Amino acid sequence: MPPLEAVLANGSYDMISDMAQKLRELVKKAATWPQEAQDELVQVAEEIEHELGTGAYRATPDELKAIDEARAQFTRGEIATDEEVEEAFAKFRRA
Repeated sequence: MPPLEAVLANGSYDMISDMAQKLRELVKKAATWPQEAQDELVQVAEEIEHELGTGAYRATPDELKAIDEARAQFTRGEIATDEEVEEAFAKFRRA
């Protein structure tokens, strides 16, 4: 992040101020959301804070479930052939 003097010199302070105001407004609105939505916002914010503080990524419960299923499929021998992999990548290349 640039030093404060550099931010102020190039006019970026307004952008930071605007973002802080948007964040404050979002938090006020979030207070009216259903509890489940508030919990999700807190979880996402905590994940961002953790990543910024440690540089480490923490997978969500859904991501962990997907990883576990992929590992189980591999263990059962349910893996794509080289041709199937190339066909899948070809579809994405066209998109």
